[in-house]
Formats: sequence, C-alpha cells, structure tokens
Amino acid sequence: MHQEAAESSLVLMQEYDLDPALFFHCAETASSYLNRVGRSEEVVEIVEAADAIFQSLSDTEQRDCLPIYAKLSVLKAPAASRLGNLQPSDLDDGLIKQAQQENPEDLGLLAAHCKLLVDKQAYADALMLYGTLLHKAAEAENMWAYRNALSMRGHLHLYFLNDPAQALQDYEALERTGYLDFYTCYYQANCHYLLKNVQATLADGQRAVEQITAAITRDDQLSVAQLHMMLANSHFDLGNYAAAIPAYEASLFHDDRDDVRENYVLAQKLAQPKKGWFSKLLS
Repeated sequence: MHQEAAESSLVLMQEYDLDPALFFHCAETASSYLNRVGRSEEVVEIVEAADAIFQSLSDTEQRDCLPIYAKLSVLKAPAASRLGNLQPSDLDDGLIKQAQQENPEDLGLLAAHCKLLVDKQAYADALMLYGTLLHKAAEAENMWAYRNALSMRGHLHLYFLNDPAQALQDYEALERTGYLDFYTCYYQANCHYLLKNVQATLADGQRAVEQITAAITRDDQLSVAQLHMMLANSHFDLGNYAAAIPAYEASLFHDDRDDVRENYVLAQKLAQPKKGWFSKLLS
C-alpha cells in the first residue's frame, strides 16, 4: 500500500501541474516511502524541487503551506546522510519549530521534529519531545499519533541508545494498544535477542514470520534476513541444529552474509549424527 501511494504521488507530481499544497502532500508521501527503501537521491531531488516552489510563494501562500512543507523538509536529512553529503542546513530545526508554533495542535509536526532531533543526534532532546508527543496524543485521543510515537521512541532506544530493555517496554506498550504487525513483533524479537532471552526471541520471532507480507519481503529484505538469522542463532544456542539450518537458509536467501554462512555451515556439521566408537573403528 505504501508503494502504491508513493508511485501514485510521483506520477501526479511529474505529469500534472499541481497547486503547491497538493504538490507538497504528494512529495511528502513519496519521500517517506523512498527514504524507507533507500532511494535517497530521489528524496533529495524531490525536497529540493519543493524548496524552490516554496521560496517562490507569497507570504500568505507560504503560511498556508508551512505545516506540510516543514514535514517534507525534514526528510532530506536522512537521505543526504546516506549519500554522504549532509549539510548543516539539512539539520536546521528553525522551520519545523516555526511551523509548530503556528500550528500547536498538529501532532505530525511534533513527530517530524522528533525525527529531525534523532538525525541531529540530539537524543536526550528527542526523548523529551517523544514524551511530550505521547502526552499530547493521549490527551487528544489520537491513537495513530500515540502508536507512532511509541514505535519511533522504541526505535530510538533500540538502535541509537543501545537500550533494548527500554525499547521492549515501548514495543510491548504498542502491542497493548491493540496494534500488531510485522515490525511490532520483529522489534520485540530483536530486543529479546540482544537481551539474550532465547525462548522469547523464538516466540516473538515466529510471530514476526507469520506477519511477513509480499510487500515487506520486497521493500525490506534486510529486516527479513535479520529476523531469520536471529531465529537461526537462537535455535543454534539451544543445540537444535536441525531447526537452525532452514532458518539460516531463509536468512541467506534474503542477504548472503559471510558470518551467517559460516554459522550455517557449522550447524550443518553439528547436525550430522555422531558416529559410535564401533563405527569409527570401521571407518
């Protein structure tokens, strides 16, 4: 669904003369997806084109378009970073702050500011702002914003602050809201894996496997490969080499990593029946 929305947005931007507000909405939809799948050059091109349009607008038009344009503008930083040409201006949060001041009820702006703070490596500030976002989302009974904030804060704890225990609390809280998808299960499994909770890794990892869709396999092969690797290593740690082998094969199918292949070969050797002393004498 995300891919279809992004591709439709790209077609609209390329083939139609859109009014600025609609152009920015399409650009934000497309760039969010393109960032997710690593099409960074396209993101930078889109944001820079949007910037040129925004600068050409009148003061009134800029004020009307500011919220969506500000959300779009923060998407450039991760794309530029992956391309190795991140500029200080890409991390400037002046625009997003201005948009928040003028639109204090727009929780999407608050979420975008959180992401930008993470890109700036201002992790303590990001954590505080995520707390504010969760509080405001709860007050507004905005379940989408609340769930999104839990997921993003969990991601910050897990991948930037190296705190899987705290991340696990956020992902479990997310599931308690009634939301369950591949990533909710995958991140919980990843937390347990880092915490060396082998049985919990297997349980949540299997739940994640059951949530894999064709779109996830297409757009995020690395996560699918990592999931199967965690399952394989967990089976290996328990001495269940027969179960580890197909999990390693699934991981290698999506991402052929040398370290995973080494473990796969070792699991194959260890899974072979051991010869008794009499068989050894005859061999």
